[in-house]
Amino acid sequence: MPKFAYHNCNKITDADIILVGVPDESGSYAERRGTKKGPDAIREASHERLCFKRKGKTFCVESENGPFNLKLFDAGNISKPKIQSFLESISKEQMTILLGGDHSNTYLAVKALSKKYKELAIIHLDAHPDLISSTKYDFGSVINDILSLKEINHKKAIQIGIRAIEPEEEINLKREKINFFTALDVYEMGVQKVFSSVKKIIGDTPIYLSIDLDVLDPAFAPGVDTPAPFGLTGNEYLSLVKKIASLNLIGFDLMEMNPKYDVQQLTAQIAAQSIIEILGTALPAKRKS
Repeated sequence: MPKFAYHNCNKITDADIILVGVPDESGSYAERRGTKKGPDAIREASHERLCFKRKGKTFCVESENGPFNLKLFDAGNISKPKIQSFLESISKEQMTILLGGDHSNTYLAVKALSKKYKELAIIHLDAHPDLISSTKYDFGSVINDILSLKEINHKKAIQIGIRAIEPEEEINLKREKINFFTALDVYEMGVQKVFSSVKKIIGDTPIYLSIDLDVLDPAFAPGVDTPAPFGLTGNEYLSLVKKIASLNLIGFDLMEMNPKYDVQQLTAQIAAQSIIEILGTALPAKRKS
């Protein structure tokens, strides 16, 4: 499997961004299986849907912010037990991207990065709150697990796009007093008002952004483990992630991409293009600050 199409750096130490895949779905109890093939499906889509060949040369599309002129190193795939040590070894100045795999992988990424910061905010885009507390370290408990880390500021934990809430999660949402916006809130309030609230809550705190691709409506992203109707539109999603990327973003992930249920690489392409759109906003914003 080739590297991500925008891989343009030969040494990990020279890179602005480190991308790594975790082809693991051991933390999933979804009836649909296949997210372990998500990382490579996203890479494949980056070549087949974001790049064009003419006269022996390859041209990749730019982000909406302009040419992609950042140094990105695709470190390939690693096993789940190696997530924490791998991310801990990366310089604090380098942004990290994790491709899943099921959402439980996010806990290990946040645990690793939290060691580098006294305080960390989490922004979670998902159809589900992932706040199950009767189990631990799986894709349904991942946010509850993350909130157990002392570096995570509960007042700066924000969930966006949620709509499929279990009774147990409803109790935990109220218990933890988590800030959340449903997909319908995004539609009725508008992206700008939602983001204004997010910005007010987060301030300058370093942010880890975790994206479960089922935050999108299945009409836009069918290739996920647990699709839920009435999700974000493509443009609502794009506008939100770009605005979030303009804040103090230190890393992000894209989880639950399942190529077995994708249609014409729609979901994989959204995931691949999300990467360059987020980076095209985040890195220039950090350098200006």
